[in-house]
Amino acid sequence: MIKKQSKRFLSAVVSVIMLVSLLPSFVFAADGIPKINEENGAYIIEDVKDLVWFGDQITTGISNKINAELANDIDLSGTSWTAISYPSSAGVSAAFAGTFDGKGHLVKGLNINTTNSNQGFFGYVNGGTIKNLRVEGDVYSSGNFVGGIVGNMKSGTIENCSFSG
Repeated sequence: MIKKQSKRFLSAVVSVIMLVSLLPSFVFAADGIPKINEENGAYIIEDVKDLVWFGDQITTGISNKINAELANDIDLSGTSWTAISYPSSAGVSAAFAGTFDGKGHLVKGLNINTTNSNQGFFGYVNGGTIKNLRVEGDVYSSGNFVGGIVGNMKSGTIENCSFSG
């Protein structure tokens, strides 16, 4: 009788351990947080939802040194895009300072039409790197500092990128 109870107990413990090991992936998906590339710590941007989440981390002041990489081409058509910038109350030191690697993928359908300054896919970059990114779309603004990839860059690097629009 004791052996059967021990086996059942051991089986229950193994089952719980297996469920707990899967828990981070369930929590991850439920929170809407993109996956992380374990090799380099960058968030993996797979779709519009992930891209919006990434932009929100910077524009809301949560983290400006966040790194990300695209896993797919992304179509922003029909999405109201807000340039990835810094919170107006935070100042330039809170502008994007991480690395965004497009991995050669295309973000198409970018549409910005505003009177604000610092407009583009990234509105303001200060110490960040944007690389291997292709962007297509339209950026209209009567404000200052407007571009396709980056509207305004205090310091940083743009490498192997293109814009069409």
